[in-house]
Amino acid sequence: MSKMLGSYRFYESFFSALFFLRWFIYPVATSPSFSTVFGVFIMLLVQGYYLAFFFILSHNFKGVHIIHD
Repeated sequence: MSKMLGSYRFYESFFSALFFLRWFIYPVATSPSFSTVFGVFIMLLVQGYYLAFFFILSHNFKGVHIIHD
């Protein structure tokens, strides 16, 4: 990894932990059941596919040109 990115490692770790806390630990702590874990898993799975689908659509279409420096 580049040394220039070293200063951002703390922020990346912090926000990754915050995401995990908000979308997995908190729901399981407030409602500990298999359906909560399953629901969070399905939500993250659908979110990932949704994001990937629209990312692919918006970045790969006819007429896209690659700009080289």
